[in-house]
Amino acid sequence: MNAPSDCESVVWQGREYVKSLLNGFFILIASFFIMNHAGNYATKMAEIPVGDIVLDNLIIRDVSFFHVQIAIFFWVLFTVYMLTKPSFIPFIIKTISLFLLVRSAFICMTHLGVPSNKLVIPDDVSSLVLFNGDLFFSGHVGAPFLMMLVFWQEKVVRYVCLSASIIFAYIVLVGHIHYSIDVFAAPFITYSIFNLSTFIFAKDYQRLKRI
Repeated sequence: MNAPSDCESVVWQGREYVKSLLNGFFILIASFFIMNHAGNYATKMAEIPVGDIVLDNLIIRDVSFFHVQIAIFFWVLFTVYMLTKPSFIPFIIKTISLFLLVRSAFICMTHLGVPSNKLVIPDDVSSLVLFNGDLFFSGHVGAPFLMMLVFWQEKVVRYVCLSASIIFAYIVLVGHIHYSIDVFAAPFITYSIFNLSTFIFAKDYQRLKRI
């Protein structure tokens, strides 16, 4: 992971950058609000669980700690690193917002029942972003994969994010937190979201390519 370049250190001074950053935070806050309502709705509407060829052959494990605490640790670490790359921040914020909005729409469309599992979501701020019924597609798998695509040119970050995506895929499957389709579809949908974001937020994406 490289130290911020001179170009990145002065990017904060641009009016266009600041405006884009503030717009990004506004979109992100709105997307979290929508995600919260979508997650609660999907959980409330969840009906009967269905069979899954992968889950049917995996013994249920209690992965609550890994699903919650390890995910928090990953995103705190990633956020700290992101702050060293100010030129990336507007695009990352807007791309994550688009990811949350697309996923919010998807989880509201089909009301599959939650697979039987041992997941315990802490009664704290985690409950605002984690739900039992937000199944399709897996955010734990898709979000690190999305960051892998954003930081594709940085080899170390790319492989860290890819590893995180694979590890979370294993966690949610062995914990029966998601159906296998939720996990295996996540990278494909996420790749589409990334490409859509590079089109919608082209100016922010171009800022990345100049670094």
